[in-house]
Amino acid sequence: MKKLFAFGTAALVAGFVTTARAETIVAVNTVDAVATVSVVDDLYTDVMIMSNNNLTAVRTLNFGTINGTPALWSNKPLQAVKIKVDDNAPSWRLRTYTDNFPATTPTTTTWGWNFGGMKAGDGNKAAMGWMILPDTGTHAGGGPGTGDPQFGSIKSTTTGLITGGNGWTYLKDFKDYNDPSNDVIVDGKNTKDESFTGSDAGGYCNIAFGNPSSTTIVRPNVNPGNEALLGGRLADFYYYAEANFNGSAGGDYATTVKFDLINE
Repeated sequence: MKKLFAFGTAALVAGFVTTARAETIVAVNTVDAVATVSVVDDLYTDVMIMSNNNLTAVRTLNFGTINGTPALWSNKPLQAVKIKVDDNAPSWRLRTYTDNFPATTPTTTTWGWNFGGMKAGDGNKAAMGWMILPDTGTHAGGGPGTGDPQFGSIKSTTTGLITGGNGWTYLKDFKDYNDPSNDVIVDGKNTKDESFTGSDAGGYCNIAFGNPSSTTIVRPNVNPGNEALLGGRLADFYYYAEANFNGSAGGDYATTVKFDLINE
């Protein structure tokens, strides 16, 4: 009986496989499917105290009183900015800068070519730098260590790959000029345009970018110069600031740091 059953099953299977025949579509009906996805383009920024992660009532990065002559790029506030972008545009970017001269045009004679950061009167200024990090436990230690943004990213001269750096980037101002003494001309094009327009076009002012499913933060000291957040689009990330008061004249320094969410 077992042999007959096995044989019969095999025969049925063989018969099923060999009964294929040509098919002809004789009628077609359609049903449409539609949906509307609401546009979302929200930016959240909260100032928090790094030592305890509490949000502050006053949205200020406070560097306190600077005594004596501090070392180059050695000052930072006790606060950081907690950021979240909820944007479902096909492509978006988030940039940062200061706008120290919204209603006037600064002169290079008084202010030099670049003035991103804090300013006082009579041409006195204190350059600032920024760094973006995910929540990696740096708050308890007062945030990342300071460093000269000139060495924010270090690349191999042979491979072009990032080999290190301190991760800091100069904070630009909306009215920054290009310093022609630093121009690097390649194929008739200035590859080191330090004006705000040139820097922004090259992505230098961006701190993050993304799409409907992901957020990527800018990190100049790790390959490939950025890091996708594991939490996806709604992941929090943190903006740290530093300043260079070395050689700054006495006075009260201030600015407003801006964050622009731009859909592309």
